[in-house]
Amino acid sequence: MAAQRLGLVRATITGDGIQHVDVELESLNDQPLEVTVPLGTIFLPLSAGTQSMVVTEATTAGLDSRGVREALDVPAACSGMYLDTPGEGDRFVVGAGAAAADLLNLLALPAFLEQGARVQKFAVWTITDHPSRYGYVKLRYTGPLGGASSEATGPTEDEIGQIRALFLQAGIDVGNYLALQ
Repeated sequence: MAAQRLGLVRATITGDGIQHVDVELESLNDQPLEVTVPLGTIFLPLSAGTQSMVVTEATTAGLDSRGVREALDVPAACSGMYLDTPGEGDRFVVGAGAAAADLLNLLALPAFLEQGARVQKFAVWTITDHPSRYGYVKLRYTGPLGGASSEATGPTEDEIGQIRALFLQAGIDVGNYLALQ
């Protein structure tokens, strides 16, 4: 976030599960500001055992003047499948760069946001962790009413097909990813 690097805002970033990050912005400027947390921003955990998070939808806040605070619930995806899920006690800092080109292309694809949480997570991990077809961390399926299945699984053949289709729509070479070959 450029506003933070320029000293215009102070950001406090905490974990909120595997699909969001809580960002509290405080204006350090006397003039009104509009601050955007851009798509692809990477939040790095202060704890080495916690997953990094990557912003999946740009989020904007307006800050009227110095001392004004705004809390944002920023949509994000975890990007380190072998590490711990971020929780409320986990703190983050803004990474120095944006996500890699393939990840940015995937995140910018409107069809990506239309997918369920499992497909989104597995798609991101395909890029960030480079697993083999059966090397994914297993996730529980959460149904449309919020109920979870009792057995965690890796991606199904249907989910792999959905991920492959997303990559092709985003112009990502599926040949670069073992799980999609």
